[in-house]
Amino acid sequence: MRRVLVAAILAMVVSSCEKESGTAVDVSLTSPFISGSLVVINTINLDDTTSSHVVKLPNGRIRVTDTLVAQVSSPLGFGDIRSVSYKLYAPGQTGYFAQGYLPFNGNHPTPTSGEFVTAISFDVDRSDAGKYVVEIYAQNLSGVVSNTSLLSLFLTRNNIKPNTSGLIAPDTLFRPMSGFELIRFAITASDSDGYGDIEQVFLKRISPSASSIIPMYDDGDEIGSGDPVAGDGTFSRILRIDNTALLGDQVFLFQARDRSGALSDTLLHTITIVQGP
Repeated sequence: MRRVLVAAILAMVVSSCEKESGTAVDVSLTSPFISGSLVVINTINLDDTTSSHVVKLPNGRIRVTDTLVAQVSSPLGFGDIRSVSYKLYAPGQTGYFAQGYLPFNGNHPTPTSGEFVTAISFDVDRSDAGKYVVEIYAQNLSGVVSNTSLLSLFLTRNNIKPNTSGLIAPDTLFRPMSGFELIRFAITASDSDGYGDIEQVFLKRISPSASSIIPMYDDGDEIGSGDPVAGDGTFSRILRIDNTALLGDQVFLFQARDRSGALSDTLLHTITIVQGP
């Protein structure tokens, strides 16, 4: 029954998988070919404790399990397929963190092709939610490698937006007649999903409007960014004010963004720039 189900799923996704994966085909007369592949459950909610694909571990981490399926053929016959392999990549990473093989499941759709299936399992933190990439490829007895199929596995969660507080910024600035003055801005950012879920903290002038955001840093580089202690949740930035600064009121926006793209509430602060002596 399971073989019939897998075959039916593959038959429906062969063409769509090829389009979605953006497969780059390395064609030769003897190379094997992946004609269809899929991640059986392509979206998994890490907070879904009722799912058999999510197990909360005693150490606080989460074990994710899923199944990979591939249909592979060879112009030299099924017996020329030596192996079908996979590699697993974390969000935004170029190096894989897990790899393995897809064994033949005993089903021959045609005399030159077969279906290959494997279960995968790996541990993540809740803050590791994001788009994972699965790379599947085959190799024949002569070492010739097939085309590569790239599949997406989305790990999601019930997200809560980050918080910002403790803004440090001047109310008034004196524009120098010459040279420049250094001004430090700082804000505390926190996230119920952990410090590692904070992707970016930034400020932006919104009146008069400016198009670009200015990143803030929690790097401990007191001279460069103005941040005295790395990793303490306080993000800082040093900016220069010189004799070209606009006089009058300027409104700045401060915000944090988490790895799921959720933004904190906006903190607004008005700075009045006056001509210095």
